[in-house]
Amino acid sequence: MATTIKSIIVSAYACEPNKGSEPGIGWHWVIELARLGYDVNVITRLNNKDNIEKAIYKLESFDNLTFYYYDLPKWAKTIKKGPFGIYFYYFMWQIGIVSLAKKINAEKSIDLVHHITFGVFRQPSFLWKLNKPFVFGPAGGAEMASHKLLRSLPLKEYIKEITRIVVNYVYKFSPILNRMYKQTDIILCKTDDTLNFISSKFSNKKYVEMDIGTLGAHKTEGKNNKKLKVLYVGRFLGWKGIHLSIDAINKVNKDEELVDFTLIGRGPFKEYLQSKAKSKSIKFIDWVAQDELFNYYSSFDCFLFPSLHDSSGSVILEAYSFGLPVISLDIGGPNKLVDKTCGFKINTSKKSGSEVSTEIANLLNTINNDKEILKPLKIEAFKKAEYYKWSNIVKRAYNFIENKLNE
Repeated sequence: MATTIKSIIVSAYACEPNKGSEPGIGWHWVIELARLGYDVNVITRLNNKDNIEKAIYKLESFDNLTFYYYDLPKWAKTIKKGPFGIYFYYFMWQIGIVSLAKKINAEKSIDLVHHITFGVFRQPSFLWKLNKPFVFGPAGGAEMASHKLLRSLPLKEYIKEITRIVVNYVYKFSPILNRMYKQTDIILCKTDDTLNFISSKFSNKKYVEMDIGTLGAHKTEGKNNKKLKVLYVGRFLGWKGIHLSIDAINKVNKDEELVDFTLIGRGPFKEYLQSKAKSKSIKFIDWVAQDELFNYYSSFDCFLFPSLHDSSGSVILEAYSFGLPVISLDIGGPNKLVDKTCGFKINTSKKSGSEVSTEIANLLNTINNDKEILKPLKIEAFKKAEYYKWSNIVKRAYNFIENKLNE
């Protein structure tokens, strides 16, 4: 008998308007599901309530979108502030929402339960206990750079990355996670890396689907920059691979300042990055308001994003929406988002950090000598932004989910 999905429970721990990363993913998925006509029942955190209600007021009227807010007692919030407390809090929150989900199901007779955020394979949901068709993801987290590439990081960051890899393998054999996967009908993975990492016992239910989207293309006038202008936007963290960008720009500008490189963001790795920046054309800018950030995008020629293990890469889609070709590594989400039609992908196989930064430098020199290379890529970048609009992402995913449940 065919499964007809009308009413859904969505678990979105992170869900806020006008935010990026996980909060933005949670928000856009539930809004687009409501626009598709499903009866959407969202379980999220109480501290998201004010922002959600302010944003909902400005949107079209949704009779089919209901938010349920849940938080743990105050003592749990105190523990959350300690080392690794967020993981304990999140785990307990996932247990706590099961009773709320059961009440919603009793009132509304739910057809499908979908865990969306956090979208990490290591962090389980317990909503399979509702005995309804259950979808987990899209989830990532198993994207890992090679040891040779990780050695380019300073010792502290290198240890963090090795620890993360060890933790991934420990979680791979977690009985709690594997029980959830056994009870899950569809496991959506952000990348092939995560799909292949999750046990092959669940091969018949693992699929790759995108979790991120754009608001569409922001067509802007062409740029006439004398020097090649390259942009990075995001957090300053070791695993973002920004040190490889700095090394590349230092090599390009060794004898002459040929390329301008601007980094917008903040984070604990900033001081180290600044200490590495030898070129005068490397500029650091703190976070800016969204409208100002859009002006920055519009004035640059291309986007450099050499992340070592991003599961997605929202800023890549943001760059596309302003017609910026992207330079990335062939790792994780960027490996899926970037191709030769709209950017450049650096092969990292068996290469050291120095070798990768040299390849980036050589590529930047090539582009700087012939900026005409970028013109067709800009056109395709705009097309990518339209293809990856949130409405398209969620519609394609749910067409896939409904088809799979009915096979």
